[in-house]
Amino acid sequence: MKFINVEFLQDVRKKAQAIQKQNTVSHVLSCGGYEYLENKLMDEKRKKKLEEAAQSGSTDTVIDPPSPIRRHVK
Repeated sequence: MKFINVEFLQDVRKKAQAIQKQNTVSHVLSCGGYEYLENKLMDEKRKKKLEEAAQSGSTDTVIDPPSPIRRHVK
């Protein structure tokens, strides 16, 4: 009869959880590709800039963040 090493399985589980914690990008690419991801990130940056302007009470026009550099792979 084979016994399962519970401590080994717990170590494997903890290691997998630590790796998963470092995953900062949700599984977006399957839903819309890089274009969708870039648009989402730009919307987040724009929203952050608008919130910063509102908090500072600035009446200046908020400038959109620069578009990301696109790499054309052939």
